[in-house]
Amino acid sequence: MNRAPEDKKTDLMAAALTHVVEQRITMDARKAKVEEQMMKHMQMGKESMSQCPMTKGMKGMDEKSEDAQKEQQ
Repeated sequence: MNRAPEDKKTDLMAAALTHVVEQRITMDARKAKVEEQMMKHMQMGKESMSQCPMTKGMKGMDEKSEDAQKEQQ
């Protein structure tokens, strides 16, 4: 953009700003969706966490961390 002709700089800046705003809107929508899903799981109780796609791979992590703590002592 720095090397663009003066008459094109405004258009390039507008295009770049529009792109950044569109990205932000998309990220905000994704964040809201994740927060909504997490709130649903929290309302459903601890048992629902085992069904959560974000926590399925974390099964047994508590036991592993306890074992690691014991080894350090």
